[in-house]
Amino acid sequence: MNHNNCTGRNSGMRGYSKILESGFKKILSPKIFLLKILLLILFGGFFNDVKAEHLPVKWNNVLVPCDDTINGSLDQECKFIISGAVLIEPDTLTCPCPLTVLVRYNFSDTLAIGNIDNLSDTFHVRNAYQYLNQFLTAEVFDNAGTRYCEVVIRVEDKLAPQLTCNTLQVNCNADTSAAAIGFPLVVENCDQNVTLSRLDQFIPLDCTNPLGRIGAIARTWIAIDASGNRDTCTQTIFLLRADTSQVTIAPMVILPCTNPDTTPANTGYPLLDGVPMSANAFCNLWVVRGPTVLIDSCDGAEKKFLRTWFVNDNCISGAVKELNQTIEIRDTTPAVVTCQDTIFAGTDPGICTGTILLPNPVITDDCTTSFTIDVEITGVGTGFGPHPNLLPGIYEVIYRVRDCSDSVSVCSSVLLLEDTEEPTAICREFTVVSLNSTGIANVPAQSFDEESYDNCDNIGFLASRDGINFTPTVRFDCNDLADDSIMVVLRVYEQSRPDVFADCMVMVDVQDKLKPIVNCPPNRTVDCSFDFSNLAILGSPTVIEPCPYTLTDTTIFNLNQCGVGTVLRIFKATDSSGNMGICTQTITVENQSPFNLSMIQWPPDTTFNTCNPDLNPNNLPPPYNRPRFTADSCAMVVVGHTDDRFDVSFPACFKIFRKWTVMDWCTNQQWTHVQKLIVMDNTPPVITCPGNITAPASANCTATMVTIPPATATDCDPNVKITNNSPYATSGGADASGVYPVGTTIVTFTARDGCGNFKTCTTRVTVTDQTAPTLKVINQLAIELGRIGNVVDATLFATAFNTGSFDNCTANSDLKFTIRHRDPSATTPPTTTSLTYTCDDIGIDTVEVWVMDLAGNSEFVIVTVDVQDNFMNFCGSTATNNRTATISGTVKTESGKAVAGTTLKLSGGTNKTTVTNADGYYEFKDLEKGKNYTVTPEKNTDLLDGVTTFDLVLISKHILNEELLNSPFKVISGDVNNSHGISTFDLIALRKAILRMEDHFPNNASWKFVKKGFVFSDPANPMASNPPRVITISNLDKDTNGLDFTATKVGDVNGNASGNLNAVDDRETPLPLAIHIRDQEFERGEMMDVNLSVAEAREFFGWQGVVQFDPEKLELAAAKSEVLERFSEENFGWLYAPQGLLPLSWHQSKATQLESGKPFVTLSFRAKADGKLSESLHFAGNPVQAEWYDGSGELNRPEFVFEDSKNSFDRYELLQNRPNPFEKFTIIGFKLPEATTARLKIFDLSGKVVKTLEGNFEAGNHEFRLMKKDFPQSGVFFYQLETPKFTATKKLILL
Repeated sequence: MNHNNCTGRNSGMRGYSKILESGFKKILSPKIFLLKILLLILFGGFFNDVKAEHLPVKWNNVLVPCDDTINGSLDQECKFIISGAVLIEPDTLTCPCPLTVLVRYNFSDTLAIGNIDNLSDTFHVRNAYQYLNQFLTAEVFDNAGTRYCEVVIRVEDKLAPQLTCNTLQVNCNADTSAAAIGFPLVVENCDQNVTLSRLDQFIPLDCTNPLGRIGAIARTWIAIDASGNRDTCTQTIFLLRADTSQVTIAPMVILPCTNPDTTPANTGYPLLDGVPMSANAFCNLWVVRGPTVLIDSCDGAEKKFLRTWFVNDNCISGAVKELNQTIEIRDTTPAVVTCQDTIFAGTDPGICTGTILLPNPVITDDCTTSFTIDVEITGVGTGFGPHPNLLPGIYEVIYRVRDCSDSVSVCSSVLLLEDTEEPTAICREFTVVSLNSTGIANVPAQSFDEESYDNCDNIGFLASRDGINFTPTVRFDCNDLADDSIMVVLRVYEQSRPDVFADCMVMVDVQDKLKPIVNCPPNRTVDCSFDFSNLAILGSPTVIEPCPYTLTDTTIFNLNQCGVGTVLRIFKATDSSGNMGICTQTITVENQSPFNLSMIQWPPDTTFNTCNPDLNPNNLPPPYNRPRFTADSCAMVVVGHTDDRFDVSFPACFKIFRKWTVMDWCTNQQWTHVQKLIVMDNTPPVITCPGNITAPASANCTATMVTIPPATATDCDPNVKITNNSPYATSGGADASGVYPVGTTIVTFTARDGCGNFKTCTTRVTVTDQTAPTLKVINQLAIELGRIGNVVDATLFATAFNTGSFDNCTANSDLKFTIRHRDPSATTPPTTTSLTYTCDDIGIDTVEVWVMDLAGNSEFVIVTVDVQDNFMNFCGSTATNNRTATISGTVKTESGKAVAGTTLKLSGGTNKTTVTNADGYYEFKDLEKGKNYTVTPEKNTDLLDGVTTFDLVLISKHILNEELLNSPFKVISGDVNNSHGISTFDLIALRKAILRMEDHFPNNASWKFVKKGFVFSDPANPMASNPPRVITISNLDKDTNGLDFTATKVGDVNGNASGNLNAVDDRETPLPLAIHIRDQEFERGEMMDVNLSVAEAREFFGWQGVVQFDPEKLELAAAKSEVLERFSEENFGWLYAPQGLLPLSWHQSKATQLESGKPFVTLSFRAKADGKLSESLHFAGNPVQAEWYDGSGELNRPEFVFEDSKNSFDRYELLQNRPNPFEKFTIIGFKLPEATTARLKIFDLSGKVVKTLEGNFEAGNHEFRLMKKDFPQSGVFFYQLETPKFTATKKLILL
């Protein structure tokens, strides 16, 4: 760089710093700014910031005169030179020197910094090749910082590369490629990549060339640099002629057996001066491959071939050379043998040694397929085995594998022989444990062992009653005596490995074999008169027993017929196990006061004033019945008697002389006495006169024939005589009938017996006028109200209605007329003779007009009175008739159930509506009298109240004449579609309602009504009788009740409708019925059939309910049955299937037989997600109640019971009863793996069998049903299942 007129580079930098400082003096302090300039010059990037933010294009509006664009041509040193004259525009005469120039790329990378003191100064820009054909920027600054310009420099290279070629001579088969021959020399000014290319031209020569050349290659090279500059040169390559003596071949080639390549390209061509003759276009020699012959082979993997080659010389006729080459394919790689790291083996069953059969190693080899394997267990033996009787331990196993080439591969394993067998636990199936005298037994665990063993180790024993806490001993006490058997778990463990164990179960029967000790009170001597009813005064025993016991005593009397001898008091203490302790107290009985006459009280004489008394001594009261004894209860006294009877009028009057004899058998002494018994009946006969008789007078009021019933009498004397004193009687005996005059006659009857007793009674015979007057009246009168003072009224007399009434006995003038307002409840004539009406009575009034004769005979007629105020209007316009009435009644079913919620509509005189209450009662109040009314009942709710599939069964039986509906109301209920007949269309309509497919019946209401008491002319066809469905009242004149209707629920032909959905269902709780399903797990997309079956063969008429499934996991595809007739889609409510609910209803009029375990319905599901059937499928009772109608008419509640997907019948099993506890019934299920007999016994706590059920059963699920009546009382019971191979016991509770 030329530094003329400048102070040098350092001064230039100082000037540059000054320029920058001047330009940024308002932004940074000089020191900080300079530091930043220097750092960013070194690292780049600063000037871009300056250019963009702080260095404007102009300074003081003066533009520095720079050239716009110049070219920077690279020289031989790959640099270009910049001078002031190049930067400044050509027409600029003076340079604004000194200047500082920064050459940068993209305003960021600084390439050079130069100082220009005059236009002739220059500086170099080195390393510019990387910016070839790109643009640099020269930024020019003056030292004052007042002028600025920039010049764009385009970097270019115009120097071409320089090539130098040489001449070569090689053999004709030599490699003439540039890589082998060499490239020409290339000289380039920059370190840029030069592209070399070549063009070859072959020049043939003949065999007579004196230099021995067979041809030449003229190779033209072309070099082009990155700027397109190029240079060329030509290289000559001479090819020398060859002869066959120069040709050789590798005599032996060994190839690996893995995919051996035997082609000459791999095994080698003949060599000309060591160069393969595969391509011999330039030489005078050419080669031909002869045959390749297999001469040896091993296992098909190792082979040996002989290949022949022929070499010909084109320049010498007949010159042919033969070459032989051997090619061997060898397995040079030993086999790869992989052994198990550890071979695990266990001891043989039941012994502490093992038999080892070694596994084969895993052998892989590139070629060989057959190997020789030698295996050895160090210290034991060779071969794969079996190697018997090896003790547990660790052994080394060595495998040696030899292939076809005798290569040997070795691997080893560790053989670990372990005792893998748990102890064999053998329990005593039943063990009896006896309590000691303190009521406790601590039993060592080993006591439950039945020769348990382990194949290798010593064993120990633990036991547990709960299966959780194991101890060396198990405690039992008196509390365990109540259980029939106690389950004890015996744990047998290896003493060296306590965590290796086996368990077995023992049924322990805890027994108390020790008898209670009973100590009796001392023996006693008593008199034979001793009161043995309170023996406690003779002492009580003491009992020694730790467990609960029951003390009983038995008294044995060893007394002779005279009451002398001994009495034994035997005391038994029986503990809960039935052990008894016994002791006996002896009581000696003596007679200390013998029987004598002073001890006899003879029965006294007596008189009986009754008829034919029972004089049997056994029936007479004391003291008349027999002798009494005042003392010596020890004597054996016998009593006898004889009677002598003397009759006066038997059985009313007679005497008996009774002789008594008393004898003591102990002393053989006798005593006699005569008792007098006198019977004197002083009771007169009981006479019954006929009742007073009132007979009607004749038509002309004269005497009349009166028939009087005979008088009767009862008396001890059967010959009693009856007479009468009537002067009009036809006879004087018991019958006093005769012609009696008008008036009253008193007839006296007398009855007299044989003892002189008599009795009388009288009968009044009255002949009277009993014919009611004949009433003739006006049926309706009008009465006008009048006014006297302030009183407005009108009086109506009964006689005002008379138009000629008369009587057969009473004169017309003596007839009495009375009147009252209509009163249906009154039964006697009124006493009032007139009625008074006021303004409140204006309107029609119904009254009774009565007439009575002197004999009291009366008659009445109902007439009407029209009370008016038409002339003077005394009452004014506000007068109204407030006389109203109430009508009421009930709505009940044929069986008397109240139907609540029935709407009653009243029409006619007024329109009203009411609803029956819980008792079915209704009423309409304040109804105007004198008008007509009609009551119409309606109810169209509670569609399925009492309606079930069983109604379909009954209707089907009716249609097929198998069992007719026995009530006209049931027939009306069965006419579901209101067609006035019962047909299959009614079945279809009812099933749709049950399945919730329809919410109403076609052309019909939910309930129908008939006026109560209506008699159907044809009960089998009730609609033909046109039964009244409304009640009409004409001219209502009083409160009227009893307007009752009989309601029948449409579809409910068996009368189960409650009439009130809030009422409690009084039907018995149905027994559950298990529908068995094999449980299974399913996967998404799987199709599965779910079979429904029952455990026991049974008949049934139908069933209903809801198949409920998880709609997120299952989709119901189909439902079918090969057992149930007419089982189709019509039996399902598919409307609810998307919600996972499938209501069903199926029935038959005749019972269908189901076989045990055979599917009667199959449901096909498509799985939408993974799941388990028992978690996704249920049988519900909503919205359709779950019911099953058994062939016996019994109602059951069906439920799904899922069996294990594995074979659930591979073992015996007694299931827990369900429900438990229970009140009315329970079901005990059990499983049998084979056909067998089974017996179920029910025991109470004392061990007494209270119920036994037994039978022959097939393999599968079975059930016994027990009702409350099968048990003697409530409490805890045990049930036991017995088969020839199985016994199990469980507990149940009856509430």
